[in-house]
Amino acid sequence: SSGTIDISARDVTFTGIRVYDGTTIANTSSFSETFSNLVSGENLTLAGSGTIASKNVANGQSITLGSIVLANGNAAASNYNLASATLNINPRPLNLEGSRVYDSTTTSSASDLTSITNLVGSETIVLSGNGVLGDSNVGDLKALTDVSALNLGNGSNGGLAANYTLSGGTQTINVTKRPI
Repeated sequence: SSGTIDISARDVTFTGIRVYDGTTIANTSSFSETFSNLVSGENLTLAGSGTIASKNVANGQSITLGSIVLANGNAAASNYNLASATLNINPRPLNLEGSRVYDSTTTSSASDLTSITNLVGSETIVLSGNGVLGDSNVGDLKALTDVSALNLGNGSNGGLAANYTLSGGTQTINVTKRPI
């Protein structure tokens, strides 16, 4: 006997991950993605962009797909249907720089760290607390070895502390000679 069978496309979902960039645009070229419900050993890619409701750091934000489409990986995209998509936005790492005069301590206060970089656009962030140096001696671009007591606060122009982190950034200070 003979017969026919209809094979429909398999529904897949994906979760994208990106660092906070201050936009609600979900451009597939700016994040990494993980697909669920793919056939074992197969992979796909994405192309295009969509939108999310909030630009701020959060997990599981639903993406309005817009022009996002599946593209061939080692599997044919035509065998799959993109059912839904979410985006996790992670905090953006900040870099700190500054200087202070030698005082025989390893403590650097937030007021010593006058340059905060890697902010989005014109956003600002408020810095408070203290960082710790590995030693108290004079030197250029000395790394802060402990930033756990430095705190980020909301700034201006939309700068929300929750969208930023010191983890993964570079924090350095120049310790200059003390005049006598």
